[in-house]
This record gives sequence, C-alpha cells and structure tokens, in this order.
Amino acid sequence: MPKKNIFTWAEGAELEDHSKKKHEILRNYLLKYLSIRCQIRNAEKFRFAFIDGLCGGGRYKCGSPGSPLIVLESLLETASSLNLIRQSENTKPIVLEAHLYFNDIDAEAIEKLKNEIAHLASTCSQHEYLDTHINFSSCAFNDFYPLVKDSLISNKLRSVFFNLDQGGNSLVDFSILKDIMCSWPNPEILFTFMIETITSYLSTEQSKSTVRLPGECEVEVYELLKNSSELINKKEWLGKTERIVYELLRSYCQYLSPFSINNSDGWRYWLLHFANNYRARQAYNDTLHSENVTQAHFGRSGLKMLSYESSSEGQLYLFDENSRQQSLKELENDIPELISGSGDAMTVDEFFFQIYSETPAHSDDIQTALINAPDIEIITTNGGSRRKSNTIHTTDTIKLSPQKSFFELFNNPLDENE
Repeated sequence: MPKKNIFTWAEGAELEDHSKKKHEILRNYLLKYLSIRCQIRNAEKFRFAFIDGLCGGGRYKCGSPGSPLIVLESLLETASSLNLIRQSENTKPIVLEAHLYFNDIDAEAIEKLKNEIAHLASTCSQHEYLDTHINFSSCAFNDFYPLVKDSLISNKLRSVFFNLDQGGNSLVDFSILKDIMCSWPNPEILFTFMIETITSYLSTEQSKSTVRLPGECEVEVYELLKNSSELINKKEWLGKTERIVYELLRSYCQYLSPFSINNSDGWRYWLLHFANNYRARQAYNDTLHSENVTQAHFGRSGLKMLSYESSSEGQLYLFDENSRQQSLKELENDIPELISGSGDAMTVDEFFFQIYSETPAHSDDIQTALINAPDIEIITTNGGSRRKSNTIHTTDTIKLSPQKSFFELFNNPLDENE
C-alpha cells in the first residue's frame, strides 16, 4: 500500500480544499443524523459511537477545526437544540450518550489533539444532556479496528459511525469496510480516498487491463487510470470513475453514495457514504443539496443515476438549483416506469427502499415528482388521495392511474391493425 503523507501536526497542518469541503458535509450531516435518530418522542437516551480512525491533530494551521472538534461541537449544538424543542412540546428531555474513539497513526497528532480538545471536552462533560466517553489511541487503522470493534461490542453499541479520511492514501483495507457494514444493526461510514490510489493495485504488466482489489471485484480501468493526468478535468473522467467506484463497492452495503468532492482542478477525491437504511441515504442526499457544489455526480439525476450509454447522455450534477430542476423532469418520467415494472402499485416505504440505492435527488424533489408525475396517484390508508407533497407518508400507496394515458400508450403501443 502507498505510504501516508505525514502531516506536520506539531507545526500546524495545512487545510486542503477537499478536506474543507468534507468537513462542511460532516458537520451538517452529523447534525441531521443526530436529529433524525432522536425523533422518537418517548426516547430519553440515544447511544451511539463515533469512530474517527484517522483523526489528525484537531486543529489546522489556519485555525479551522478538524473532525474531532467538529463532532464535539455538533453534539453540544444538538443536545441543546433538541431539548429546547422538547421543552417547548412538554416532552421529556433526551440524553446523548456518545462514545468517541479518536485514533491516528501519528502519535504527535494524538498528543496535539488531547490539548486542542481539552476545553471542549470539559464543556461537553458538564452539559446536562450529554454523556461523552472519549478514547484516544495511536496505531495503524488496520491494527486499531479489531480493538475498537471489541470495545463497541462489549459496550453493546448498536449505532456506529466511522469517519475515515485517508488524506488520499490507502490506509484502510477494503475488507474492513465490508466488515463494518455487516457487524452492527445501524452502521454508517464516511470514507475518503484518492481515485488514483487504485493504481496501486493495478497489475505491473501493462498488457493487463484489470485492477484487482479486495472484495472480489475486477474492473477494466488500466487505460483510464494510466492517462488520468490528461483526463481528470473532464466530465467523462468523472462519469467513468464514478462507475468504477460504485461497481467496486456497491456490494458492501445497501446504500452507497459514490460522489466525488468537486474541485476546480479536477475530480481526484471521492467522499463515499455507506449505509444500510434508506433514511440514512435520504438524509445524506439532502445534506449534499444544502452544501451544493461541494460534491459532483456525472450521469442521470432521476432514479437510475448511472444508467446512461454515452457521455452525451450524462450531465454534470452539482446538487444545486439547476441540477434539481433537471432532476424533477427525470423523476416525473422515471417514477411511472418504476411502478409499472412492479405491477401497478407499491407502498411509499417500498418505493423509497428501492430507489435510494441509485438516485442523487433531494427528498423534497422526489415527493414533488410523486405528486406531479403523470399517471400516478398517492392513496392514503383511508382511501383518500394526497394532494400535497409534504403530506406523503411511508404507509401511503403509489398507484398507476386507471385511465389510458400517454405513458401507457408509449409503453404499450397499439397494434397498427387496430
């Protein structure tokens, strides 16, 4: 494996643009994650673990916080805001019990982190609705993982969130990603890597055009990656590499977000989100739209994001307003086709379960398209019809309209002799 670029944390590490963008996503997704997981009104405690496997020294040379500080700040903000809401609703308060594991191969980084984090950790420990347990370690992640896994299991933690920012190097065995997603009821991973790192696994014989990677995956990418310096600023590069990443890792979890960090000098870093619950992918998609142009996708913007045949069919999707307008058009066409392929009806819950593995769309746009799509009716459990997108419930039924329509004629053309 390639060696890690050693950051000089003692002197102050430089904050690169791709890391800054990842931190924006991490902060906003953590706030959404914690809010969603604490929605049960009768719950008085939420227990989870945040594992920062390559955590760094806590604060960059410019003064910006790293991921350990970001998670503590997010915990403080969420514990306060959630309980203010609960107080206004006359609901019992909820305590966040957070088990935090901060690990880095660089021992100097961990010592710096302990100093940087001390004041904020003390503030967390004094918060009425926070119960934080902070653990520090310094070793290679592949050695750290078995230790943290044992700790998580012994503490009976079911909800685990792994943050793995490799700084562009291969420091995490892909087999560990798969193990994480299989070992807990509610696991999620944010995983960053540099696409050109895949060249480390290429055959040394240039005549072979396969990349052999952990996870029983072979992708014909030798020519693509060999010329990466010439192609990396082109949309075609983004589309091809996104497909490589998706095909490589899609079997590791139920829902994989395979989008690149959007940089002006080309698409080099991939920030991947792994989850086994569609609600997690739904929340992550919505987070990306709130941080528009932070990530990039090339392909379709409807229900089948990578089902295009040529570069002329794919489009650059930057999670901004223009992208969302294009998404609405595709969704309104894609949804009736999906329902038709399943018969003529399915529940909204089943629909979400199917679509979130392959859509970059915002949840609001999906629900708007359900209301606006031709040939679609949304039926409530009482037999009524939904008229507004924000009232759609997962127990509702999506049904094809009974009348003959353009969609039906297109998919079932009349015999020319009729």
